[in-house]
Amino acid sequence: METKNKNYFTHDTELAIIRYTQSEDQVERNKIYREEIHYALFKLTQNLIHTFKFYYTEETNLEDLQHEVITFILTKLDKFNPTNGAKAYSYFGTIAKRYLIASNQKNYKKRMELLSLDNLNSEQEEGEYVYGDILDANGEQVDSTIIHPVDGISEFLDLFVEHCTENIYKLFPKDDDAKIADAILDLFRKREKI
Repeated sequence: METKNKNYFTHDTELAIIRYTQSEDQVERNKIYREEIHYALFKLTQNLIHTFKFYYTEETNLEDLQHEVITFILTKLDKFNPTNGAKAYSYFGTIAKRYLIASNQKNYKKRMELLSLDNLNSEQEEGEYVYGDILDANGEQVDSTIIHPVDGISEFLDLFVEHCTENIYKLFPKDDDAKIADAILDLFRKREKI
């Protein structure tokens, strides 16, 4: 494949899209798309995915996700109308970004449902207690406590914050490190309000 210009979505690309939408000959449309439009859409989707970190996807790799987005854009290609002042780059960039946002939110929500407390504690009987260990910076057990599964994460965080606050200078002997740790602990203290 020949080396492409760094400016992947140029005025020539926009003109090619206009020619594509105006043509009724499918062979000509395929040629225009293949030779003049595909690379621009490929780079556009690639840049959007990486710039905005749309990584929550059902696809197994990012090229499959790009292909999915490009396919969606193709369904909208005929709707581009340059007479209303729109530029192809902005028009298709917005379409692709909105598609990726919707897809990302849907798949993120699915992942969170899979990681819900019910699923995390599915092996435990109702009312059963679990043990939570608090480890020091070296990974050695400092404290062990009983945690009820329903309140487990919240209660564990409260205990963890309390332990770290009481032992902040043992865990972080350097003053600057202790200040940073305290700022992070403060976020955990205020997590219900954030």
